[in-house]
Amino acid sequence: MTKPKILCLHGFGENAELFKIRSRNFRAIVGDHAELVYLDGPIDIGKLHTTTGDLTESDLSNGFTNLAWWWMRRGWSYEARGIGKTLDLISSVLEEQGPFDGILGFSQGAALAIVIAELLAQKGLEGPLSLGNTAHPPIKFLVLAGAFQMEVPEYDYLYKETLAVPSLHIMGTYDTVVEPERSRTVQAYFDKPQVFEFVGGHFIPQSPQCARVMRAFLAPFIPEIDAEDNMFVDAPNVLQPYDIDGMDNMARETASRMGKSLGRTIKGWYWLQSADPEKVCGLETSIAYLESVLETQGPFDGVFGFSQGGLMAAVLCALLEHRYEGLSSACTHARFKFAIIASGYKLSDSKWTYLYAKPLHTPSLHMYGILDSMIHASKSIDLRHVFANAQEQSTVGA
Repeated sequence: MTKPKILCLHGFGENAELFKIRSRNFRAIVGDHAELVYLDGPIDIGKLHTTTGDLTESDLSNGFTNLAWWWMRRGWSYEARGIGKTLDLISSVLEEQGPFDGILGFSQGAALAIVIAELLAQKGLEGPLSLGNTAHPPIKFLVLAGAFQMEVPEYDYLYKETLAVPSLHIMGTYDTVVEPERSRTVQAYFDKPQVFEFVGGHFIPQSPQCARVMRAFLAPFIPEIDAEDNMFVDAPNVLQPYDIDGMDNMARETASRMGKSLGRTIKGWYWLQSADPEKVCGLETSIAYLESVLETQGPFDGVFGFSQGGLMAAVLCALLEHRYEGLSSACTHARFKFAIIASGYKLSDSKWTYLYAKPLHTPSLHMYGILDSMIHASKSIDLRHVFANAQEQSTVGA
């Protein structure tokens, strides 16, 4: 069976390789169930400052070429310089590498995706923009982040008719590059658009909420995604607000994993008392919350957790296997068939050490970095020893 194929279009001033990084959440959801084709824009706009948003210093360390699909010049009127060259490229790609089922587009790439979908949906549409004589069928779906309408008067004809292509629109409420109103304007052009708004700026969020929305949207077009039935769960405790600017490297790394945004709050499964760093708070709330998830969304075959989430994965394994106090007697969920724990560790609070008193027989894989400066490898190894049927994978890294 042929895999669905998705064309991926980067934003202004970026390129295909950077877009692979920016869209890592999307790629993780799709996995190997679809073929993703990342395309470079044909216009080199030289070195200039662009909004990197969710891209870290390590992402950009090797340098990159600033590419675009067209160049906007403001004068007496708007002019999309190079759009003809871009559409010639797109036409060739559609013919040589297609057919494509869907398009993923970010910012200028999202605007281009709309143009492509419109030109394919209305073959023979008269106007200055064209994909030539391509026989490519209409696009089946669009995933658009930071999308906007091409603000060139002579292209207004593209937006006269409602576009019936199923679409998911991702937009940041604090986006200063493509203001929310511009995104809402283009959403109105679609028939029954799905919209995901998040508290943040000009980027594709890596949050569990966004992953769930994308997964649900893509499932009808890529059925294997739905078959995996993975669920990402947010911790219920809000710890503190943060701003990534001005942080040291370790704090910046921690924050960047959650997605840079304005006003984003850190959520956690527990926090430590300031007066006594060995005492944890909020764990009971998290256990009760996860129990409700097990009962309402389960049953689940396995559990995967990273860092504090790895600790919680082990806690759940212990509660479900040994039915310790802390788990409601009404909980009927069976123990997990497997656990994958990355950079996990044990609770040091004496109140909770009973969780590790008996061996756990849930088959488990434990991954950790030998040079991890946040969760020392010895802590991950200590947790691994609680599991009687454990495998481990260590790397020389953090």
